[in-house]
Amino acid sequence: MEQILTFCTYSNTIRQMPENYLIAHFDSISRNWVCIPDSACSKVLATRVFLELFNYESKYTKSGLNLLAQVTPNSLFD
Repeated sequence: MEQILTFCTYSNTIRQMPENYLIAHFDSISRNWVCIPDSACSKVLATRVFLELFNYESKYTKSGLNLLAQVTPNSLFD
């Protein structure tokens, strides 16, 4: 089964499906995205998100859908 990134609105997280592994979450205190991936997640997918968070606009955007749009699809890894 293919692994994909999804945005969970309930928990405000970016997750790898179908395994439901955590990749990143929005920290409401510091108001930015934090990439703390599950150790069993895909390294390629976690790296996509991690590298995108070096962009100020992506790191501090409140919308997870905007962040997700920046990392999928990504020709650098495809």
